[in-house]
Formats: sequence, C-alpha cells, structure tokens
Amino acid sequence: MHRFIFLLFFYQTAFAQHTWIPFSGKLTYSVQMADTALRKFYPSTEMSVITNDTLLCIENQTSFIGKQVLIKHLKLNKSYLLIESPLGNFAVQTNHSNDQNDSITNYTFQVFKKKKRIGGLKGQKITVTHKKAEKPFTCYVDMTKNPAYINTYFNLPGLPLHYYLPSEDGLLEYKLIRIEEYAPHKDAFGIPSDYKKVTFDEFLKLLFPEGGSSTIEPETPEKH
Repeated sequence: MHRFIFLLFFYQTAFAQHTWIPFSGKLTYSVQMADTALRKFYPSTEMSVITNDTLLCIENQTSFIGKQVLIKHLKLNKSYLLIESPLGNFAVQTNHSNDQNDSITNYTFQVFKKKKRIGGLKGQKITVTHKKAEKPFTCYVDMTKNPAYINTYFNLPGLPLHYYLPSEDGLLEYKLIRIEEYAPHKDAFGIPSDYKKVTFDEFLKLLFPEGGSSTIEPETPEKH
C-alpha cells in the first residue's frame, strides 16, 4: 500500500513539474462515434485546435447546432464560448475552476512501452479507465506536448493524439489527422466585434426572461 501511494505521488509530481515543448500552429482531429453502428446517425466531423502556446482556439462542427468556438487563455485559465443564437451573437464567459479537478477524478491511466505515429507525431500507448465508459480504451499521447491544448484530460502525461470521450450519445473517437506548425495571427484568438460579452448567468437570463430555472450547464466544444 505504501509503495502504491509513493508511486502515485511520484507520477503526479513528475507530470506536474514536466516542461512541455511549446507548440504554435494548428492541430486537426477527425471526430466520429466509436460504435460503427451509430455512425450512420451521427456523421463524422472535424475539430481544429489553433494555439500559440498561450492562447487557444478550439472549433468544432456539429450536425445539430453547427459551429462551436472556444477562445481560451491557457495561463489565466479563462475563456469565452462563442454562440450564435436567434437572440444575437454572444461570447459567453466560461468557468474552468473545476475542470482539472473533474478531469483527474473521472479517470485513471496506465502507460505502456508501445509507440505509434499518428498524424505526423509520435504517440505513446496508454489505456484510460473512465468512470463514464463501460470498459478501458486505448489512447496514444505525445509525451513532449501539453495535454491542455485539447482542453480535457488535463492529467494525461502528454497531448492526446488518438483518444476517446464519453458523451450522452455514446463514445466519441478523436484522432489527429493533420498538424501545421506556424505562428497564428492574433486575430485567430479574438472575439468578433458583433459578439456581446456576457456571463453564463446573464446568458441564461436572456434565454429565460421570465425568471424560469434551467439545469443547463456551460460546455466546452471538445466535450460535446
């Protein structure tokens, strides 16, 4: 038992102190249902991640609500979710204060020796056991890059290249298909002038002007 606690402390400390190799550019992931029987109901899409290692822009295309864009400052851990609605365009401030704690408590992982190139990057095999998944799944991570770029699985030992996320509709499969290294223009992380900045509570009041309650919670694009 003492050996287990020591190893757990060692790995957590090592990952917390890890120095990642900075990345600037764009990562493109394919997104599809892991269950092949569900793919005819949920068309495959793509997720793009643009970063300069300080700012982050994550864009998802969904067949139900269209484009979702998250603009985030990695060091300040603050972000805005850009939403187009019949009421207008809004930049909704999102709260990430519990993201990393939730991420750590929802899953565990184990690292293996096997390596594999995915999307042009070298991935290390890991298995992830997630509380919301029926069984463990195999993922690959780049041990040299920050996992925070995808805004989930903050506790992994590297950037996920091929990974899975549980959702209400089933298990989603993400796979890196393209990497482009360049210095993104600052406009890639800007909020358009026709978007109004609001807090999440303010946005809810706009949706429910009569004061009705709602159980809706703010979500980031990569969590669907």
